[in-house]
Amino acid sequence: PDVTVPLALSDTTLVVATCWRYPVRMALQTGMPGTILIQPPLALQNLLPIALEWRIVTTGKEARAGAPLESVTASELAPEGIIDFHHLQWGARWGVQLRLPGYDWSATVYIDVNAPSERTQTVRLRPTTSGAKALRVQLRHRATCACSRHLLQVYVSYWLVNGSGLTLQFKRRKQLTVAADDPHALRNARAEGERTGE
Repeated sequence: PDVTVPLALSDTTLVVATCWRYPVRMALQTGMPGTILIQPPLALQNLLPIALEWRIVTTGKEARAGAPLESVTASELAPEGIIDFHHLQWGARWGVQLRLPGYDWSATVYIDVNAPSERTQTVRLRPTTSGAKALRVQLRHRATCACSRHLLQVYVSYWLVNGSGLTLQFKRRKQLTVAADDPHALRNARAEGERTGE
């Protein structure tokens, strides 16, 4: 965008206005046409088939000193759900942490709402049960998209759920596995397969 302007509607509500201008042949007579988009600074979308816990944490001097991070807000996001964050202060860096049932909070993913970002990173979730494998989910950063200034999408490459009503078996590295009806049941198999590229 040509211009990005934060608009504080109140002490707890912030939106961002971005403007694009398009060159035309008759600019002197018609003016330079532009589009102004009003969006929240940050949004989180859950593309997993189960509910996702999230929390926003501060990333100031306390974080750099190794002190516990202060949680600003936290909640649970339903499958295919999306939440807008209007209360984040413009100019500050924020951190996002994720958690799924049976797993601990992820490491902090740092977000700068001022800078554009188009990337995908792997987020590792440590299991709370001894002997279980870690789960890896993908976090896609999308900037200046239709629904927010920054959109964070949480997803996995594949997630096998048996909805047939029959016993489903499949092989992974010559190991026979039974697929349960519960979508939680295959998290470890999916995570290990994704780590090895299968």
